[in-house]
Order: sequence, then structure tokens, then C-alpha cells
Amino acid sequence: MGRHRRSVVVALAAMMLAVVALRFAEPVEDGDLFWHMAYGQQMLDRGTLVPDHTLYSWMPASNHSIYCAWVSELLLLGVWKAFGLAGIFGLRYAAILGVLGLLALFARRCGMLGRPETWLAMLIMLLASVTATYPKPELLSVVLWHAMLFCYFAALLGIEEGRNAIPWIYAIPALMLVWVNVHGGFILAAPFLAISLAAAWAALPKRETRHMAIAWSLCAVAALATPYGWRYPVELANYALGRTPRPDIAWNNAYQAAFGAGGRFYHLPQLLAWMSLLLLVAIVLAWRAGRDEPGRRRSLLIVAALFLVYVPLDALYVRSTFLLPAIFGYGFVLIARGVRWHTWVPVVAAVLFVAIGVRTVYEARYRPAIGSWMGFGISYFQPVEEAAFLKRGNFGPRIYNTFNAGGYLLWSLYPRYRVMADGRSFPYLSWFPELIRFQRTQDPREFQSFLVRHPGDVAVVDFEEDFTWRSFLKMPGWQPAFYGPSAAVFVPAKAATGPLQAGAGLAHLRNGAAAVKVFDFAVAVTDYRTAWNVLDQMEGPLRRQMDRQALDAAHSYREGHAALRAGDYRRAYERFEHAFRHKIIGAPDYNILLVLQALLKLEATGRMEQAPTLRAGLARLTAPE
Repeated sequence: MGRHRRSVVVALAAMMLAVVALRFAEPVEDGDLFWHMAYGQQMLDRGTLVPDHTLYSWMPASNHSIYCAWVSELLLLGVWKAFGLAGIFGLRYAAILGVLGLLALFARRCGMLGRPETWLAMLIMLLASVTATYPKPELLSVVLWHAMLFCYFAALLGIEEGRNAIPWIYAIPALMLVWVNVHGGFILAAPFLAISLAAAWAALPKRETRHMAIAWSLCAVAALATPYGWRYPVELANYALGRTPRPDIAWNNAYQAAFGAGGRFYHLPQLLAWMSLLLLVAIVLAWRAGRDEPGRRRSLLIVAALFLVYVPLDALYVRSTFLLPAIFGYGFVLIARGVRWHTWVPVVAAVLFVAIGVRTVYEARYRPAIGSWMGFGISYFQPVEEAAFLKRGNFGPRIYNTFNAGGYLLWSLYPRYRVMADGRSFPYLSWFPELIRFQRTQDPREFQSFLVRHPGDVAVVDFEEDFTWRSFLKMPGWQPAFYGPSAAVFVPAKAATGPLQAGAGLAHLRNGAAAVKVFDFAVAVTDYRTAWNVLDQMEGPLRRQMDRQALDAAHSYREGHAALRAGDYRRAYERFEHAFRHKIIGAPDYNILLVLQALLKLEATGRMEQAPTLRAGLARLTAPE
């Protein structure tokens, strides 16, 4: 490698590390981490690898579904106990760097590590896999899938070069034996095993094909080596083929299409296009270059077949988008090593690498996911301050809670409190449609009917579920007692011990979208002091994260109250109407609009006898400065 190229590669490697360090510097977003650690603790307490799914909920729950992830659950719990939250972040970084390290090692063996186009492929591979890199068992699925492909492509390379590939082939069932007890994602390797075996019979030498058939048979045997035996892979297969009804899937963003809103947020359609384009170009050029090398052409066909088979999985489900990028990364490196690229290709690859890397870091800082930020901690998706309030309080054990909040609540509050439902979802399939209606209904009668049928003691409602907390505000006998950056806590009026409390974390919010949610709730409960403080943050340190329309609406709302205090009722009405153009109007603001309409109507007709009464009513509804 020339000195100039070596310098470029060192610069790209340094930038790759910077992108990893900054892009993945984000708080724990997914509540699944917490219920997985609760399962690990349950296994230690009860001395069994088969968890009881019904333990944490006061609503109907079932042990009918199988969830086998005991290796990862015990690992996550052990890391947490040994190193705390820092250990969880360290585990995530180690997994990501391990995945990149495996591909870099394979690229080095192929003589491709010094190529800028390889580093571009590695970056695209990593970013296209990002939805599976959160700290939970799925993260280990990513590592094991990459390890499996590393072994498989090392075997293909060995066959091409006339070296012994047998050890690499038999390493795969050993990895499968671990994977089946780590995460159910192992079932998604089935198409890879089928396609690679068919390709072996058609294209690979008989000796390696025979050993591959034996090894892949051992993979099938490994799938039975769990505490559940044959029932586990059969259940997963039924889920994958749609034979078992799962009403919770439509609720879960992980099962949405990669071309949907969630996938577009992570640029998954763009990344799929980049992977397809780069691999297609490499295949075409390598096919031309390998006219006299049948072994290399066989590899091209195998890579193309694997890639095409996994494209539908990548497009259909966000959850499975970690599979195709790995095939792309290893396949690109394997087939591109024999290509003579034009001299401008490395330059273009380096420029694209820098452009994509810079965009990634910028968006991590200024376009974070809902409730997240560039930094560490636990995201606003989890009710940390709200759970601490419940620990300090003296409430009954049954928590009404929204789906997203349940994982952290059961981890933090069990056994003193029990959740209604949580992110596991599968124990609650018998009544999951009822849970969805509870969270999304706008009919107060339907909502109250649920509370009567299922009497609880306290409620924790995350701010992502606007309809749910607005429904609780309308319920007689319930009132808000506390709210933080993530959720509101409602208690029966008879259990209230004082005025509404605002959490300390509201003074220093770190996410613009979360700030909008908090502002809306603060306004709805007429806590204007907190609302104006949050708006100051939205207009100040959070400004570059803010949606312009949301910021404009919040600003117009404050201007409306300022106009009320000044007695400029026409401007007040205009400002309020502008603020609520795309928002739900709560009871206090609805009353303001009604009184303003009546007052302006009196002014227009000249009949001002009732004006003093209306103005006095507005004064009581007007927010202080």
C-alpha cells in the first residue's frame, strides 16, 4: 500500500471511530432492556431458565408464548450489576466495534482493507443495521449473524484459494448453538442456510458440499438445544409464516416496513439503494474480470442469490434490517477484490464516506430520535423520574400504564407495584386489542368503562400517548399528581397529598420533541410557569432540534396569553387560533376560545352589558407572566 493511500485509509479509520463514538452516544431508548434484566433476575431467584411471564402484571397474562433469551438476559444483568449503566453502553460499543472488526479482518484477508470503497461499504453496512444495535438481546443477534457470515465467507474464500475450509464450515453450527439461546432472531438465518446449501450442491466442490450439508444439519439440531426443545423453533416458524395471530405486531414499530416513517428516519430506503447499487456494480465488474476463474464466478452467483433473497426481509420489517447489510458487506468485499476500479472510484468513495459520516453525526446531534439525545443516560422514553415518585408515594400496587412505559416500571418497581402491560406484549395477546383501544380512544365513556372493568390504583401515562393522558384529565375522581420529562402520574383524588409536582428534569430538557410533549401537558394542566420555562428551552438550547411548526405554535400560544393580559382580545383570539391550528384543544384553552368568541361578538354588535363578566372570566383563565 502506497504512503498516500495508507494516509487516506488511516484518516477513514479514524473518522469511522469518530462516527461510531458520536452516533452511538445515545441514552438507553428501548425499555426492552429492563424487562430482559428482570427476567435474568427472576432466573437467578428461582433457579430456572424458563421465566414466568405472568409475574409482573396485575392484568391477565399468559405463559403460552415462548421467549428464550436466557444467555443474553443473564449477560445483560451481569453487566448491569458489575458496571451499571456504563457497562451497558460499553457492551453496545464492544458489539458494534466487534462487528466492524470482523468485516475489517475479512477485508484484510482479501487485500481490500486499504481501499476507500471498502470503508464506504463498512459505513453503509453499519448504518443500515442501526435499528438492531440497541442494548438488548437483538444486539447479540447482530454479532452472531456477523460471526456466522464471517465464517461462511472465509470458507468461500478458502475454497477459491484452495485452502482448507472445513473448520470454518463447522464453526457455524457452534455459533448457532449459542444463538438459539440468545435471541429468536436465529430463525431468520434459515433462508441463508437453505440458499447456501443449494448453491453448494450446484457450484461448490463435493467435499465441501458434503461437510456443509452435515454442518447445516447440526444447525437444525442446535435449534432444539434450548429449555423448550422442538416447540421453540416450531413456534418461531409459525410466527414468521404468519400462522399464529399476533395482534401486537401492528403496534410494534419493529414490524413496520423499512419504507415507513421509522425506516425513513434512519434512511433505510436510501441505504438499501446504496447497497444494491454498489453490489451490482461490483458484481458486473467482477464478472467481467473473472472470465477465466470459475471459482470466483461461483462466489458472485452465491452472493447475488443471498442478497436477493434477503432484500424482501430488509424492506418489509425494520426488525430484520440487520441481516441484509451484513450480506452486503461481506459479499462486496469478497467479489470486489478482483476488480480493477477506475482511478476516480477511490476518490468518490472517500468523499461519499465523509459526506455520509458528517450527516450521520449532525443528525445524531440535532435530529435525535424521540426522547433521545447525543449523550448517555436513560432516554425520555422511560419514566425514570415518574417511577421514583411512585417509590416515594404510598399508592396501591396496580398501575395503569401505557405500553412503552411498562418495561422500566416493572424493572424499577416490582414487587411493590405491578404493571398493566409492557413492551413484552406477548403475555397480553388475549386482550391486546383492548389495550390499544384504552390508549387510543377519544371517547370518555369507553375509557371510563375500561377503568370500571379493570380497577387500578395509580396511572403512569407516557407523553407519546396524548389521547390517554387527556382521557385521564377528563375522568372524574382522577387528577395529575406529578409529571417529569417522560410521563404523567395520575392518582385518585382521595389519594392526592398536595398540589401537582413538576420533576426536576424539566428544568434541563435535552430533546426538542420531548419538550413539545411536556409543553402541551403543562398547558393542559395550567402549569404555566413550567410551560414558559420549557418554551424558553425550546427557543434557546433546543432550538436546532425543534420542528418549526411546533415551535411556532408554542410561541403563538404564549403571545395569546400576553395579549389577554394586555386586553387586546382580537389579537389574543388570532394567536390562540393559530396555536391550535394543528393541535388538540384542552378544556382550559377551549374555555378561553369560547369566552373570547363571545366577547368579540359583543364588541361587534355594540352590546357590552355582559363584557365585564366575560373579562373577569378571562382574567381567571389568563396565564401569569
